[in-house]
Amino acid sequence: MPLLIGSHDLSPTNLTEYSARALSPDSLYALALDEACHDGISRACAVVDGVAARSQRVYGINTGVGLLCITHVSSDNFVEFQHNIILSHCCGVGEPLPRDLVMMMMMWVILLNSIAKGHRGVRLETVDFILKTLNAGLLAVVPSQGSVGASGDLAPSAHAAAALLGEGRCTLPVDGRIEEISAHAALQRLGLSPWQLAPKEGLSLINGTQLTTALATKAWYHAKRLLDLSNLAAALSIEGLRGQHMDNTEPLWRAHRHPGTLHCGLAINAWIGNHKAKSALGHDRVQDPYSLRCAPQVHGAVWEDVQAVRASCNGKSTPLRITLWCLPTRGRSCTAATSTAFIQRGWQIG
Repeated sequence: MPLLIGSHDLSPTNLTEYSARALSPDSLYALALDEACHDGISRACAVVDGVAARSQRVYGINTGVGLLCITHVSSDNFVEFQHNIILSHCCGVGEPLPRDLVMMMMMWVILLNSIAKGHRGVRLETVDFILKTLNAGLLAVVPSQGSVGASGDLAPSAHAAAALLGEGRCTLPVDGRIEEISAHAALQRLGLSPWQLAPKEGLSLINGTQLTTALATKAWYHAKRLLDLSNLAAALSIEGLRGQHMDNTEPLWRAHRHPGTLHCGLAINAWIGNHKAKSALGHDRVQDPYSLRCAPQVHGAVWEDVQAVRASCNGKSTPLRITLWCLPTRGRSCTAATSTAFIQRGWQIG
């Protein structure tokens, strides 16, 4: 059964676990666009087409970008201009990102950066082409160092998108192994030709916080697993050291007025279950060591940070970061300030 893009917001857990398939050469992919998104995508494209047909200058469609925003781009050069937007930002360096992060980036391009929501002006044909490459396991080689954050993850996103144009290098599952070849050769193997971009599509594919969000999501996923294991370790420690159980301490956790304390206390209790171990010091033992009796409070503080990272990664609460929206209004919005604040938390706790 295919994983529908755009029908709902993928949870960070589903996104991380699905993207992890890209690390195996034998994985199968089944991504599809929800048909309910077609009308919204078409309406956004109509907005772009209307702008492109008029003489009014609109950033990134018929003007240059950055300092070149005062330069007019003629309609004869629209396709070449969008192609060049991507190539000019392919300036990353360093070791390649792992394939699961690149897969996650491209899925965020479609999902969180609102192509499927009808806010970016990317054609249905382009979305279908991206899905064909992803379902075949074709992923660009994306350097791990480059522009990330302030105005979107421009360099890594450009490298990720360049493979669609037959530019740069990519990786592709071949005969039970993952092979690195040129993107042009990889597209030929799949029977595809390099894609030609329409007005605004190049800008739409690179402007956003795909990598920042992917890193934050992966950090959150592993931090959550570590926290779950920490709660289990606390329960085993209480059992192994024959500590006093927390049978009647839920009112105390609630009085603490921190949701993390309550959550982790209940989680530790759930691991212990109904087993009643006698204290190692018998009835004379007044209290357990701090590391046992205060585990819910300590773990709870981490849990609250983990939840904050999840809120930033979740599609329902993550703002769309787009330089030029396809809405009946004017304005720009592109910053990774929220994501970078949470990703710092994510790496610290992960």
